[in-house]
Amino acid sequence: MHQALTDVVARLDRTRNDLRALVETIPGPLRERRPGPDRWSVAEIVEHLALVETQYTSIVREALAEVRTLGLSADGSARQPLPDTLESLMANRSARRPAPEPFKPTGIPFEAAWAQASDVRAAFRTLLANADDVAFHEALYDHPRFGVLNAYQWVEFVAAHERRHIDQLRENAADLHDAAER
Repeated sequence: MHQALTDVVARLDRTRNDLRALVETIPGPLRERRPGPDRWSVAEIVEHLALVETQYTSIVREALAEVRTLGLSADGSARQPLPDTLESLMANRSARRPAPEPFKPTGIPFEAAWAQASDVRAAFRTLLANADDVAFHEALYDHPRFGVLNAYQWVEFVAAHERRHIDQLRENAADLHDAAER
């Protein structure tokens, strides 16, 4: 992989490793318990991540396929990272945002949610590895809320979205541990 792609995939891997490490600190029986009536369980968060990443993998696949049909190959152009405003928005947990209907968890067990998240991540990484020759900076797709992002930025968006939910899980984990001790 060329360096820009290696960098965004490394970010994706770091967030998944952080997610896995955090989940492992939460005892299995607590992973399907909601820490409050209007909050998601660990299983629901992981399922949500899998649902979103499935959609974003399709988006990146379509954008890369379009660039490939145009014959635009990787040319070493500088990668434009995810805009700071979007990074800040994703990191800001003070404003809760309801998930759109297709991305709401259905309540599958944690192990099934984790398998789904692992499978979609493997598919996403394979897609990226097989597109090393494509001009990611030219592969554009319009996010309905955040505007046009190129394929590099979409990969970083997946990582930023996962990081947002890692922070949510960290909050939930503390509440779940407190409740378990009572």
